[in-house]
Amino acid sequence: MEINTKYLYCMEDFGKSKKKHDKLDLLLIALERGEPRGLKSIRLLEEKKIDVDALIVFDYNDDSEFVDKILSGISILKNAKISIMTCKKENYEKCFFEMKKKVPVLNNGSVVAIDISCIPIPHFFLILKYLHNFLNEINIYYTEPVRYIMNEGIFKSYFSTKGPIAVKEIIGYSGISAQTQSSERILICILGFDNDLLPTVIQESAPKGVVAVNGFPSFHPKFKDISMANNEKVLNGSSFAGKLERNDNLTNFIYAEANNPFEAYNTLLELTKKYEKYCIDIVPLGSKPMALGVCLYSIKHNDVRVVFPFPQEYANTISEESKTTWEYIIDWTIS
Repeated sequence: MEINTKYLYCMEDFGKSKKKHDKLDLLLIALERGEPRGLKSIRLLEEKKIDVDALIVFDYNDDSEFVDKILSGISILKNAKISIMTCKKENYEKCFFEMKKKVPVLNNGSVVAIDISCIPIPHFFLILKYLHNFLNEINIYYTEPVRYIMNEGIFKSYFSTKGPIAVKEIIGYSGISAQTQSSERILICILGFDNDLLPTVIQESAPKGVVAVNGFPSFHPKFKDISMANNEKVLNGSSFAGKLERNDNLTNFIYAEANNPFEAYNTLLELTKKYEKYCIDIVPLGSKPMALGVCLYSIKHNDVRVVFPFPQEYANTISEESKTTWEYIIDWTIS
């Protein structure tokens, strides 16, 4: 429930939750060889015997052999209209506009789901803002990884991108306040493991102050300490340490659950009230559910701007195996 404003939500373990629909009018997923969690939600739909009328699959690696083999064995897709989209993660805008051509006719009562586990953050931001125009409700799935791939050891590195980055706003999330140049800016950083990107983001955004929101993953307790230590080191060791805003407990970080987008939403609600005299930029560098919270907040509050460090290239595989699949049910009619 949103603090001060009533915003109800549903967050459940999809593997244990009761069946809510007999079919989906549309399901959007991304499938990648080496990312088994991308398939978890559709396997659970199959277990629940929830049919799919239309399926859009993002094949970012042009691996039709793998995608065709996976889909051929799924019984709930036998009557589905399947659209496989081959596109690059880096070309999220082109991928989105091609996707729009594949979306069936939808109305307020359509049952639509999207699995964001393997869809890049800027891409699902565009998708959700687009679907928001048609739907009263949307189901979102996210599967937690058992572990991340860290090439230089668990305390040193986590890389979801390769090569140089360009910090830009996500299309459609410019923010009304961003057009007012006379106001000073606060950058709210939603943090996870991509801490190496943080100095560039701060430098390019040039804010007056930086607010750090650190997610603590429920799926691996020690990841909280690792991400916090790494982010603290990056922030305090940079030339931007003086910009860091302290929270009410005089510490550098505000904390939010990494698997709960609604907690991220509520955190942003409080922070934007606290810094209401400033223009607000938000950068979603944390978990996908936290980024989802940023997305939902930014759709409801179009006075904030969302920026993102767009990479020259995304890393192919960033996690191994899968754990809990969460279902987030978003009711767009509640404000």
